[in-house]
Amino acid sequence: MMDLPPTPEEWAQMLNELASAALEAIRSDDTQKRQATASGLREIRLLMDDMPEIAAFVDVLARWLEGEPPTRAVIQRLEVPYRRAVSAMLEDARQAPGAAPQEPISRRVLGQLVAAVIIARMSDDEAVQRKLAAHLVTIQGQLDREWRKRLRPLLENLRAVLGGTDPLSLPLPDDPLYQQLWLNARELLLARELGDEAAKAQLLDRLVHNATFVLKANSPELTEALVRSLLDVQRQALETQALGIATLIGTIRAHLQGLDATPLATLLEGEELAAWQRILEETEATP
Repeated sequence: MMDLPPTPEEWAQMLNELASAALEAIRSDDTQKRQATASGLREIRLLMDDMPEIAAFVDVLARWLEGEPPTRAVIQRLEVPYRRAVSAMLEDARQAPGAAPQEPISRRVLGQLVAAVIIARMSDDEAVQRKLAAHLVTIQGQLDREWRKRLRPLLENLRAVLGGTDPLSLPLPDDPLYQQLWLNARELLLARELGDEAAKAQLLDRLVHNATFVLKANSPELTEALVRSLLDVQRQALETQALGIATLIGTIRAHLQGLDATPLATLLEGEELAAWQRILEETEATP
């Protein structure tokens, strides 16, 4: 079976984590760390001949780590999502090391909030949906101007979902961190809400494709990025009682980290088991 490469959107999810690692290295005084991160990005760049828009983004980050901060002209040549990401990174990089503002809402709390929205959307209880939507408005109103700007797109998407809006019609948040959280939530929401085999099969395919691609790439940076990204999806799957998906993700994460995934793999059944077997078959067949 031929392995399908991740779509540009799926690549963007994984690259969000790499961008965070690049920013951390950029803001540090550790020259070796910058060089190592740049080298990792250069290796990953070699895998992107068919994705020029993402390749250009990775090139900008690598050059930045090598001492060439992106100019306005360089940024303008990027596609819009990556242009915004680099602009946000430049803004963050101007802060003194260690001075990054603390998030007003932790990622774990946001994950729980997203799970609550998914469960409420699945229910027929309009009173619960209205109450949760009002809670989201309250949260947004308590944020200062900076964090309201960053979190508003995610919070408004969650409110729209509670109002019955199709998740696929909603825009991606600009902030890389909250964009990834929304993409993870949307995957689970669609799989849970549509309730048909096509929706679940699509989610499983993406897990297989991303895991297979990263395993074949043999890149520590890309592996770490996917492991982190999958942790968010796994938490939300557990909180929404998608236990089969959560177990599969746990198995994939263990395998990516070089751990014995057998204990988790023995718990897989049906489509999740078939997805795991595809990962093993396709990676073992790699020369």
